[in-house]
Amino acid sequence: MVPGKPEKSRLYQFLASDSDPHMPPKKQLTDVQREAVREWIAAMATTSKPGKRTKAPRCFDSVTQAIDTFIAEGWKYNRIKPAAPADDRTWCRRVYLDLAGRIPTTAELDEFLGSRSKTKRSALVDRLLQSEDYVVRMRELWDVILMGRPKRENQEERRKQNGWWSFLEDSFRTNRP
Repeated sequence: MVPGKPEKSRLYQFLASDSDPHMPPKKQLTDVQREAVREWIAAMATTSKPGKRTKAPRCFDSVTQAIDTFIAEGWKYNRIKPAAPADDRTWCRRVYLDLAGRIPTTAELDEFLGSRSKTKRSALVDRLLQSEDYVVRMRELWDVILMGRPKRENQEERRKQNGWWSFLEDSFRTNRP
């Protein structure tokens, strides 16, 4: 794509009915759709002044580093002082509530607190995401989001009997998109 120059952009050229290769394959866009793409590419024209330096794209070692950097920059820009990091006990309780919908048992908490692993937090998140507690938690949450709160006593039982709950649980269990 050539920003600001649709006629020189291969993406736009491939939209023509006689182009080879053709986009989208086995389909022809309407004139209105092609015009929308043309306007979109034309709108990408650079508006920076000559001689004005633009920032080079930044590279990060990981997605986590990129997210942390952008969040910190947002806090700084908005003059927000972030809360102190949570200690292991508090963090464990929060992640259990978020992912499993319950607080950890004493044994689960002791196991987490007793671990000396540097990756114990990510390991716990991975373990909870694979658990049935997570599947049930997400089913309960998304049942209410998608279907609303039951208005009658038997409506929850009907959702369960009609396979709605099974569908949701299987979707989260298999990480269905």
